[in-house]
Amino acid sequence: MNKTEFKRIFIGASILVGIWMLHLSFQYGEAQDRIERQNSSVAETREITNYEFETPVTRAYESAKESVVSVLNYKSTDEKKHNSYGSGVIYSATDDGLYIVTNHHILEPGLIHNVRFWDGRELQATFVGSDKYSNLAVLYVEGDFEYQIIKHANSDEVKSGDYVLALGTPHDLSFANSASFGVVSGSNRVIAVDTDGDGRVDWNMRTLQSDASISNGSSGGPLVDMDGSLVAINTLRISKEAVEGMGFAIPINDIHAVVDTLIKDGSIQYPSLGITVQSIEDLSLYNRIQKGIPDSIEEGILVIDVENGKSASKAGILSDDIILGINSVSTPNFRLFRVELFKSKIGDTIEVDFYREGSIRTIKVVLE
Repeated sequence: MNKTEFKRIFIGASILVGIWMLHLSFQYGEAQDRIERQNSSVAETREITNYEFETPVTRAYESAKESVVSVLNYKSTDEKKHNSYGSGVIYSATDDGLYIVTNHHILEPGLIHNVRFWDGRELQATFVGSDKYSNLAVLYVEGDFEYQIIKHANSDEVKSGDYVLALGTPHDLSFANSASFGVVSGSNRVIAVDTDGDGRVDWNMRTLQSDASISNGSSGGPLVDMDGSLVAINTLRISKEAVEGMGFAIPINDIHAVVDTLIKDGSIQYPSLGITVQSIEDLSLYNRIQKGIPDSIEEGILVIDVENGKSASKAGILSDDIILGINSVSTPNFRLFRVELFKSKIGDTIEVDFYREGSIRTIKVVLE
């Protein structure tokens, strides 16, 4: 190979290498453009996600946070350490002060109740009234200071899947003004509860169920929607090893009448028949035989005692009668008997279906 041929080969090879390098450079540039476009797309997606998810939640919290309070129980005014505590919400106001709504089970009888506001101020409250069946209580804080009344939603419009925030003071006062996010799991849950603490379920409570975290101390605090409006008052949770995210709250539409009555009268007056009863399902076989209850009567309410001069006595109900229903609605146990009875008011006339000596009868009773 002479010098001329070698030179031509060298020049040709150099040209090919240059073309190859340009090709690689072009591919690298395209790859960089794709990466930048992907990064831009991710950033845009993140920005949209933050806008659609975080901002409404933040706005709801900011709208409601100053309406949330901690409720503290003290043994005396000299005590520096509270005996127990829970949460509450600024429900309404007068010219001279604020009405605070919380749970009945939070307020220990005979103790002094203080309210601590979102900014750390703590003032002694006056007990207005409470009701164990609705598990609601009202306190009044007198004073001339800035406050924020919580907005009220319409709980009848709440649907499963709606976003909610549970606000309050979980676990310890150092966690005051906490918020937990969740969704409504059920808008009309009926929970059987024990209102007397005697281990016997005696009442049905209508609630909203959500998976927003509720801990000790959260009870009495508000459950709010994404507008920051009060949907319900947090009241209980199911606490079992195999159960997570089951909290229950009293709907605001059920709260209005109870709170208005507590503010006006200090208590809720429920009708009474003036009888002592026991569920048939709780009787032993020996008791059934002793009372002469036939096998055909599998459920109902056995009348143990009748108080003289009261509604049942005046109507002619006797001991050992078995109440089967009220106003044509079956009352298979004590809990449902009480639910049906409390649907009526003092002064109303109800029809009571009962079993006596082999026959089923109906009698009218005026409630007192």
